[in-house]
Amino acid sequence: MNRCWNGLLLAWLATMPVQAAPLRVDHVNGYTLDGAGKLRRFQALLVDDGKVVATGSHDELMARAHGATIVDGRGRTMLPGLIDAHGHVMELGQMRVQVDLTTSKSLAEALAGVTAFAAAHPESAWIRGRGWNQVVWKLGRFPTAVELDAVLPDRPAWLERAEQGVIQSRCAPSPFCSIRTGE
Repeated sequence: MNRCWNGLLLAWLATMPVQAAPLRVDHVNGYTLDGAGKLRRFQALLVDDGKVVATGSHDELMARAHGATIVDGRGRTMLPGLIDAHGHVMELGQMRVQVDLTTSKSLAEALAGVTAFAAAHPESAWIRGRGWNQVVWKLGRFPTAVELDAVLPDRPAWLERAEQGVIQSRCAPSPFCSIRTGE
């Protein structure tokens, strides 16, 4: 519980209005992106006039932050700039291990993506995917399990729609899954 409060304190400090003195947050496990979009790690962060002005090692920022208020991050992770309260960070990670259907422009294109992903991942018992949108496809209906079964007859699949509100699921006979009709 104490960790939670410390994390909230750091988040709150990052949103504070402009301060008279600079703020240095030290001893953090920080990650940020450089101008080229490459991941950079840092140990300290310097805020001046309400803006992050530098990230770097403890020693680098200690020399630059005369008279700064110092907050000890106690080794916690810091992600400056990650302020979108609606970021689906977990889903971004999951997209690395499932078929990405977000750019599919038709049902046929989505099914081709599922087929290619399944061929590239024969070790996967289930094929998972996300991002299909029948509105973009101008299909006028949802895709069906029959269409999915035609390209993936040997494994079950779980494909989430773009807004995650609807899930298209196909289920092969297994002790973990059953489909009931007429109920």
